[in-house]
Amino acid sequence: ALPISTRGKIELFEGGQIETMEINVGEPLADIIDDICAPSRLQYDHYDGVVCLSVLEHVYDPFAAIQEIHKLLHNGGYLLLHLPFLFRYHAPHDLSFTDCYRFSRDGMAWLLRDFSEVTLYSIRGPYSSIFNLHKCWKKRVETHFGMKPARWLDQIGSRLFSRPTSELQVSG
Repeated sequence: ALPISTRGKIELFEGGQIETMEINVGEPLADIIDDICAPSRLQYDHYDGVVCLSVLEHVYDPFAAIQEIHKLLHNGGYLLLHLPFLFRYHAPHDLSFTDCYRFSRDGMAWLLRDFSEVTLYSIRGPYSSIFNLHKCWKKRVETHFGMKPARWLDQIGSRLFSRPTSELQVSG
């Protein structure tokens, strides 16, 4: 489990410097604006860790992006990665960014093949994933109640259908 601060931020790298990067030029708050698939402003073998949350489904070449992230990390560095699997299409109408890829467990194993150790954690189970496909679930339920309703749905669904919740059929 990751330590969570009282401010709700994940504290992975205590005492270090944190840099932020954005792949969308319209975000002026980031320290670095660059192309994660072919970065020109980042240094290889420079970072203790990279946090990449819900990004790779939006890039034009997630395989190149992961190779670049791997090169950015020191030997023994960490990557905290989130990728959706069963999730609704969520690019904006103006296509200021796209929504291109989804990765199953097997796809993630191939994507992360150059990392020495990979641990996968499910975000939602198969029953709550169905609800998560609807935008209103996120806006009206999870925003107010967190992940408790999702966990409850997966527990009830597995009891109702006499099937254990599969970690292979998840939303992320």
